[in-house]
Amino acid sequence: MNRNDQFPKFPGFPSKPQTNFWCYPRVMNGWWHILTGSEQKVLDYLLRHTWGYAKWGDEKTADFISYSQFLHGIKNKTTGEWVDRGCGIKSSKTLAKALKGLITKGFVEAVKLAGKTTFYQLKLIDNEVENKEPLYKGNNSSFQSKEVGSLQSKDTIKDITIKDTQQSEWVKKYGNGITELISRYSLKQVDDAIKITEAKIRRGEKIESPIAYITTLCKREAKWEDTEEAKGERYLNELGEKTKTFLKESN
Repeated sequence: MNRNDQFPKFPGFPSKPQTNFWCYPRVMNGWWHILTGSEQKVLDYLLRHTWGYAKWGDEKTADFISYSQFLHGIKNKTTGEWVDRGCGIKSSKTLAKALKGLITKGFVEAVKLAGKTTFYQLKLIDNEVENKEPLYKGNNSSFQSKEVGSLQSKDTIKDITIKDTQQSEWVKKYGNGITELISRYSLKQVDDAIKITEAKIRRGEKIESPIAYITTLCKREAKWEDTEEAKGERYLNELGEKTKTFLKESN
């Protein structure tokens, strides 16, 4: 039996690409040639789960991805359907070599947290350092692109870079585990969990490990709007609006 018979045949690309695509960095045009096949597969998988899932206007340049997800793929926790089947590499040894190659060549940075899935960050160009030199200084001037980034660009992170101010404050307060929660659940879910946790602390309730409690609330899909504090806020807001209306009508 032909090995190719084990896999379904690719159905083809859509006739209207503008309705079926995700962002892919144009800077890669001049750098594919230095990647091995395995490195390319891993990098494309990382790009799909960062740039590829960012909404317009957002900047998602990092994600928590386990070896199992690279090798076997990811399932939707709600529906049980496959989101993807991995990057196409079946050997942990080959995967480790590819990731090491991407890190050495300057495409990716990895942040390992104790007991946590590794956090992979796309290597970003420092805004103050741009590569003005062409990639190839041969006779073919058309190949001398200035859009190509630099493998010698400065490191942009020593730890996990989070540009959003609110998220940065959360990390300072509760630790780097917050970034994993946001990746695993959602910004809204983590925000709700933090609001509930902080409300309990303000009431004087003792919480030994806030990050553990926040994690539990995320798993339970607890909603801030269902809490008594949120209901109280809504009541006060409604009362304030009614008071304003009454005073306006009285005048």
